[in-house]
Amino acid sequence: MVFSGEFWRGSSGLGLAHGFRKLGWAVQEIDLSRIFASTSNALVARGARRLMKPFLVREFERALRDAVTTLKPDLFLSIKGTRVTRELLEWMGGRGVPRALFYPDFHFDHPGVSLDDFALYDLVFTTKTFHLDVLRARLGASKVFYVPHGYSDDVHWPVRGQVADQDYAFDIQHIGAHSAYKQEWMQSLHTGCAAASLRLIGARWSHAEGVANIGKVAVADSIYDCAYSRALQEARINIAVMMGPHKSGWQDAVSTRTFEIAACGGFQLHIDSEELRAFFTPGEDLDVFTTPEELCDKTRFYLERPDLRARMIAKARARCAPRHGYDARAAEIHEKFKENGVALGV
Repeated sequence: MVFSGEFWRGSSGLGLAHGFRKLGWAVQEIDLSRIFASTSNALVARGARRLMKPFLVREFERALRDAVTTLKPDLFLSIKGTRVTRELLEWMGGRGVPRALFYPDFHFDHPGVSLDDFALYDLVFTTKTFHLDVLRARLGASKVFYVPHGYSDDVHWPVRGQVADQDYAFDIQHIGAHSAYKQEWMQSLHTGCAAASLRLIGARWSHAEGVANIGKVAVADSIYDCAYSRALQEARINIAVMMGPHKSGWQDAVSTRTFEIAACGGFQLHIDSEELRAFFTPGEDLDVFTTPEELCDKTRFYLERPDLRARMIAKARARCAPRHGYDARAAEIHEKFKENGVALGV
């Protein structure tokens, strides 16, 4: 298999790649995060990346063509289809290589992603139930499948063991990139639970206007790997709220974080949805909210009940692992490959 995507530790791509390897696939990664990587967000570095972009795109295309030509893979798989052009897909199709897509985002408005090109994939997997009707209407019902998000079995686990209540560093935290929608929730939470300490971790929080006005807040940049798994156990309550509505009208109901918090031994208050309830039971292994008032009420309630949180953390972990790991998701996708005539070579 030639597999195109991002493969940093904890990513969906690397989690699936490890899962496929355990099933017997030889996986050649074409890693976008390495080809397009930068260690700096400084203005000069951003300018240099813009100048380098055409060269980096050509380097990605060269790496992909070389891998397909050399390995003659049984399958090409892409995460999101990023930078995989129509020309590349047609070239691989002409060489008899089956092409599959795993799409883990909730909208299609991303650089390097073309919804029109999805028609050139033989199989398409989405993590969003609300994509199914749209994609099946465009591509055909027989080639579009739902596979939920998951967590990375090798990275996401309770690295701190069972945490005593006095050993938590913060009362509340949210880990995830900033959006205005999220900031409204965090501001409401601070207003309703002003005595509680709050930590925000993720891209853009440190530069977002008005975040400094949320008192008792600690802001940190994005974290990965074991540091991320550990961070999920450093707050008494993790707040799971998504990016908010997209201009398409779509809005996330669950994400990788839904499963990662449970797998890492964190307690979570999650924005409520029917989809969430297919995986967890509110009041048993996590709890939910629909309004700022309910979020504040439940935050105060659970901060005062460490023993109850501990029991719910254990139930969430038992329900999530290994059932919702990317090893299991890879097995689901592998079965669809077989059902659709994509055989693993000897």
